[in-house]
Amino acid sequence: MRVFFKIICIHLFINVCHYVIAEGKPSVKVQVHEHRISEQSDTEYVRKIMCLSKSAEMRNYMRYEVDACDNFYEYACGNWAQIYPAASSEKRKTSFHDLLEISYKQKQSRLLKEEKREQDTLAIRKMKDFFRSCTQLKRKSKETLREELREILIEFGLMLSLWEEEETEQETEQVQMNNNVNETEFDWLEAIGKIQQLYGLNVILQMRIINDFDNATLQAILVGPPSELKLGNKNVYLGVATTAWQRKEYQNQIKNNLENLLGLPETKAEEISAEILDFEIALAKGLPELKTAKLLRSEAVKRTPEDLEKLYMPELDLMKFVNTALGYKLNVSFYEYLTVYQENLLKVLSDTTALKLANYILYKLAEEFFMDSDTALVDREELCLIKSKLYFTSLLDKAVYQRYNMPQMPEDIENMWQSIKGIFKKQLETDSLAWLSPLTRKLAIEKLDTMQLTINSYEDRNFSLIYKDLLVNDLDYVQNVKAILSHRVKYIKDEPLYHHHHNDYYLPFYKHSENSIVLPVSLLQPNYIWSNLYPQALKFGTLGFLLARELIYGFDDLLPMQSNDSTFWLDETSAKAFQQRKKCFKSQYARYRYNGKYLPETDLQQDNIADNGGVQIAFQAYNDWLSEHSQDTLQESLPHMHFNSEQLFFLGFAQFFCNDADEIFKEKIALLDIRPPEIYRVIGSLANFAEFSNKFHCQVNSTLNPSNKCQMF
Repeated sequence: MRVFFKIICIHLFINVCHYVIAEGKPSVKVQVHEHRISEQSDTEYVRKIMCLSKSAEMRNYMRYEVDACDNFYEYACGNWAQIYPAASSEKRKTSFHDLLEISYKQKQSRLLKEEKREQDTLAIRKMKDFFRSCTQLKRKSKETLREELREILIEFGLMLSLWEEEETEQETEQVQMNNNVNETEFDWLEAIGKIQQLYGLNVILQMRIINDFDNATLQAILVGPPSELKLGNKNVYLGVATTAWQRKEYQNQIKNNLENLLGLPETKAEEISAEILDFEIALAKGLPELKTAKLLRSEAVKRTPEDLEKLYMPELDLMKFVNTALGYKLNVSFYEYLTVYQENLLKVLSDTTALKLANYILYKLAEEFFMDSDTALVDREELCLIKSKLYFTSLLDKAVYQRYNMPQMPEDIENMWQSIKGIFKKQLETDSLAWLSPLTRKLAIEKLDTMQLTINSYEDRNFSLIYKDLLVNDLDYVQNVKAILSHRVKYIKDEPLYHHHHNDYYLPFYKHSENSIVLPVSLLQPNYIWSNLYPQALKFGTLGFLLARELIYGFDDLLPMQSNDSTFWLDETSAKAFQQRKKCFKSQYARYRYNGKYLPETDLQQDNIADNGGVQIAFQAYNDWLSEHSQDTLQESLPHMHFNSEQLFFLGFAQFFCNDADEIFKEKIALLDIRPPEIYRVIGSLANFAEFSNKFHCQVNSTLNPSNKCQMF
């Protein structure tokens, strides 16, 4: 009865939307993603309701008066900014990804906030206990929380000058003893090594165990810069006007944490926050430029233990850091990653006092435990969700997937994946890719045959076994974080040796170390890009495109044949042909203007090549699907939308990229993102695809049907 009532409500809502759209007022947000219509109710009536809703949503985004052949992005997404203006978002942008994120966070939050259920596993109970300890932090006084933090920091021999003005006599004696440590006696390497050994946190430097570049069956140790600094990349730290607001925001955050959570006086918090930011800016000078990012192995230099010990002495003994972080000696190969960072670190150390260095290390350790008990509950719940996702990522994904997954979805996606693989294999087996040598095509087929698709649902992971020794209670947040960090060190998995820059929680990614594409469950929420009630055109135009572009990423010119092989899949002749075709994309995208400026001319065209090849392969896979099904039984259209099935494919593809951004964020995109803005991911890809211009009857030399088209796959 409740399901029927919800269906009727949605039906009424859709009718209102139709009226608003008919009146030309695209201000209503037409969404049914969060409505709990069971996908099991696969009746014709429910299908009609869902398709009506999807139609209303898609039409609401469109601007029909725009010429599709002149600007298909504006045609498909022209009203998005009115419905989801960037000004309404704290992120300064809105996008389809943001809708996915909001919906997924709601699902995660509902699961964490509910009471423990009889059917909950031991692992889920512990996860809920952690979330409760975080949201109910106010049960402890701020003074008690500060004291718990101090005990953790003292454990690492850090100087406690931060509190020298407010200690008791007994505590002051201990503080003064720590503060009297001179420049030569403070062992910062020992401190950051112990922090990584016990808690897995990388401060200033990082050590991790990887598969040996020369032989993936063996282990090796990689030492170099931390996985990332707080603000992400070099340009944010060193940019002038366009990123100054981010640095100021970060410094204010540091100041507030020092003042509110560690109890520093305002003036001292102001001084130390500036020092911490300045130190991090200095570190960032040693990071690579985002737009010249290279393959990990190309920036890794093989070293002997003696090299690591003496290379940067006396200021920096990398071997000492490795042995401390590891906790024992390991007889393996060693690699130093990004030598320019370590060279820059020497300069930073020479300009930094031991006190400032210790304060930075102290803050970065304490930062992991920060949670302000004075924060309003609704805001703290948001922060606690972020922490829970950080510490229980896989478990939380599995729990959400099990609750919302539709049984037919995995098989549907696997069929789509096999179809996409089949299209690319056919290209490799015929003259479609004749510019590749026969040997290169043979190697590519071998790699393609072993490439797998994995839905990241962790169905085979026994989390109750993994977390059986983890002690968590719902009363002690700080101790819970400490226990989780210590426990996590034991189960940390090696990061893939290579994945492209866009590590998005809501997008698939190619995992080179396993030659597989990983599909996050957050992307598969019902009624977004997948529904058994939607036309296949929409599924192939979105999910099919995403899978195909990641497949193309597996054949990037920077990648070797396999993770344990230094041989690249392109021979010399094919590599030259690849570079020649890449120049076409480089020239094409450099002609586009965004926010008044031309896009940078860059040799990094992997994303553009993947977008172009992805949409073409997905379209061919969809056409194959159409040819295999009876036209009489197909329902490859949506009500009130006068598009044929192939046009609907392209519309679904384009609307996946709908977004809005304010002026500051547009400047940030132009400065920091190595991918083109969404508008040119749509226009650039479709301008190179003759099938698009055929389906929308675009005249030759129109924007979307140029006479010169770039083609790779």
